[in-house]
Amino acid sequence: LYDKMADELRPEMKRHIERWGLPRGGFSGWEEQIRSQRQKIAARPENIVRQIQNCFGVSSERMKELFPDFY
Repeated sequence: LYDKMADELRPEMKRHIERWGLPRGGFSGWEEQIRSQRQKIAARPENIVRQIQNCFGVSSERMKELFPDFY
């Protein structure tokens, strides 16, 4: 979904940058922001699982049972 949204924005971003000069770094800077955000999205499920474990004090063994795909 994220890549589809970025693909839809890509042509407009070229025009936007030409007109306004933003974001800094031009189109390649925007593409770098897209890559960075994609990495954050990919890591989010694992981060949430860690936060659940820390917040509720769940053992590692139980976390493996509850979240086998992310633990």
